[in-house]
Amino acid sequence: MSSKFKRSKKLVNSGLQLRLIGAFGGVAAMACMFQVYLVHSTLMPVISASDGPPDTAELYGVLISNVVLTFAVLFPLMLVVGILITHRVAGPIYRFEQHLGAIARGENPGVCRIRKGDELQGLCDSINAAMHNLVAQTDASETDETDEDRQAA
Repeated sequence: MSSKFKRSKKLVNSGLQLRLIGAFGGVAAMACMFQVYLVHSTLMPVISASDGPPDTAELYGVLISNVVLTFAVLFPLMLVVGILITHRVAGPIYRFEQHLGAIARGENPGVCRIRKGDELQGLCDSINAAMHNLVAQTDASETDETDEDRQAA
């Protein structure tokens, strides 16, 4: 591949990519809304309680506590959402590696199957179609060889 190669199609698997973008975009939007709520609910009492401009040190403390609280609440949430979303991609990839590894060892692992809600269903179907064609070609070549052996005898 050339180093000047640029991908012209940015969404190569638009369904999958848009679902992932939507999920992480939703988490980001929730994080922003949480931060707006938190800043509003903690700064308004400080601002309304002061006669003049609020004390800078007090505002700084409020902002630091907001950042810590935001991280404490949202990091575990983002971790769980990230694991759940990536599990739908990583699980099938692991299954494909196991399936193709068995084929490479000369085993017949049967039909490749992944869970109903997993991503990459199309890739699983393509692996099964390729295996079906490969088995059909192998069977046809073995039949041809057997016919040639019978004719030679």
